[in-house]
Amino acid sequence: MATLAAYIGGLCKHPLVRGERGVLLCIAPDQRQAAIVLDYATAAFEQSPILKQLIANRTADTLELTNSINVEVRSAFDPTKRTSLGRIAWELFGLLNLGLRHTV
Repeated sequence: MATLAAYIGGLCKHPLVRGERGVLLCIAPDQRQAAIVLDYATAAFEQSPILKQLIANRTADTLELTNSINVEVRSAFDPTKRTSLGRIAWELFGLLNLGLRHTV
Protein backbone atom coordinates (compact mmCIF):
# COMPACT_ATOMS: atom_id res chain seq x y z
CA MET A 1 0.00 0.00 0.00
CA ALA A 2 2.84 2.41 0.83
CA THR A 3 4.52 1.86 -2.53
CA LEU A 4 1.25 2.53 -4.32
CA ALA A 5 0.79 5.70 -2.25
CA ALA A 6 4.30 6.86 -3.22
CA TYR A 7 3.59 6.18 -6.89
CA ILE A 8 0.19 7.90 -6.98
CA GLY A 9 1.24 10.79 -4.75
CA GLY A 10 4.60 11.46 -6.31
CA LEU A 11 4.51 10.39 -9.93
CA CYS A 12 0.94 10.82 -11.18
CA LYS A 13 -0.54 14.09 -12.43
CA HIS A 14 -3.49 15.40 -10.44
CA PRO A 15 -5.86 18.03 -11.88
CA LEU A 16 -5.97 20.37 -8.90
CA VAL A 17 -7.20 23.95 -8.84
CA ARG A 18 -4.66 26.58 -7.76
CA GLY A 19 -4.42 26.55 -3.96
CA GLU A 20 -6.11 23.16 -3.62
CA ARG A 21 -4.33 20.26 -1.88
CA GLY A 22 -5.08 16.71 -2.88
CA VAL A 23 -5.38 14.07 -0.18
CA LEU A 24 -4.23 10.52 -0.76
CA LEU A 25 -5.84 8.70 2.17
CA CYS A 26 -4.46 5.37 3.38
CA ILE A 27 -6.77 3.60 5.81
CA ALA A 28 -5.36 0.94 8.12
CA PRO A 29 -7.13 -1.31 10.66
CA ASP A 30 -5.57 0.50 13.63
CA GLN A 31 -3.32 3.46 14.46
CA ARG A 32 -0.21 1.32 14.85
CA GLN A 33 -0.54 -0.08 11.33
CA ALA A 34 -1.36 3.39 9.98
CA ALA A 35 1.94 4.68 11.40
CA ILE A 36 3.79 1.78 9.75
CA VAL A 37 2.21 2.56 6.36
CA LEU A 38 3.26 6.21 6.65
CA ASP A 39 6.79 5.17 7.64
CA TYR A 40 7.03 2.93 4.57
CA ALA A 41 5.64 5.63 2.29
CA THR A 42 8.12 8.16 3.71
CA ALA A 43 10.96 5.69 3.18
CA ALA A 44 9.91 5.17 -0.44
CA PHE A 45 10.18 8.93 -1.01
CA GLU A 46 13.45 9.31 0.92
CA GLN A 47 15.23 6.47 -0.91
CA SER A 48 14.70 8.04 -4.32
CA PRO A 49 16.75 11.15 -5.14
CA ILE A 50 13.92 12.42 -7.37
CA LEU A 51 11.04 11.68 -5.00
CA LYS A 52 12.99 12.99 -1.99
CA GLN A 53 12.76 16.48 -3.49
CA LEU A 54 8.95 16.30 -3.19
CA ILE A 55 8.93 16.02 0.63
CA ALA A 56 7.85 19.32 2.18
CA ASN A 57 6.90 18.23 5.72
CA ARG A 58 6.15 15.13 7.80
CA THR A 59 3.78 15.01 10.77
CA ALA A 60 2.49 12.08 12.82
CA ASP A 61 -0.19 11.23 10.24
CA THR A 62 0.65 13.24 7.11
CA LEU A 63 3.40 13.45 4.52
CA GLU A 64 3.08 16.82 2.76
CA LEU A 65 4.49 16.96 -0.76
CA THR A 66 5.54 19.99 -2.77
CA ASN A 67 3.22 18.94 -5.62
CA SER A 68 0.15 19.87 -3.50
CA ILE A 69 -0.54 16.29 -2.42
CA ASN A 70 -0.85 15.11 1.19
CA VAL A 71 -0.34 11.41 1.88
CA GLU A 72 -2.41 10.86 5.02
CA VAL A 73 -3.00 7.78 7.14
CA ARG A 74 -5.99 7.10 9.34
CA SER A 75 -7.17 4.30 11.54
CA ALA A 76 -10.32 2.54 10.40
CA PHE A 77 -11.52 2.26 13.97
CA ASP A 78 -13.42 5.26 15.28
CA PRO A 79 -14.97 4.66 18.69
CA THR A 80 -17.45 7.52 18.17
CA LYS A 81 -19.19 5.75 15.28
CA ARG A 82 -21.07 2.48 15.19
CA THR A 83 -19.94 1.49 11.72
CA SER A 84 -16.58 2.19 10.25
CA LEU A 85 -16.48 2.67 6.50
CA GLY A 86 -12.70 2.70 6.74
CA ARG A 87 -12.73 -0.88 7.98
CA ILE A 88 -14.92 -1.87 5.04
CA ALA A 89 -12.58 -0.09 2.60
CA TRP A 90 -9.56 -1.85 4.14
CA GLU A 91 -11.24 -5.25 3.85
CA LEU A 92 -12.21 -4.59 0.22
CA PHE A 93 -8.62 -3.59 -0.53
CA GLY A 94 -7.46 -6.87 1.00
CA LEU A 95 -9.89 -8.85 -1.15
CA LEU A 96 -8.80 -6.96 -4.28
CA ASN A 97 -5.15 -7.62 -3.43
CA LEU A 98 -5.90 -11.31 -2.89
CA GLY A 99 -7.69 -11.47 -6.25
CA LEU A 100 -4.77 -9.82 -8.06
CA ARG A 101 -2.32 -12.31 -6.61
CA HIS A 102 -4.35 -15.21 -8.00
CA THR A 103 -4.38 -13.79 -11.54
CA VAL A 104 -0.60 -13.70 -11.90
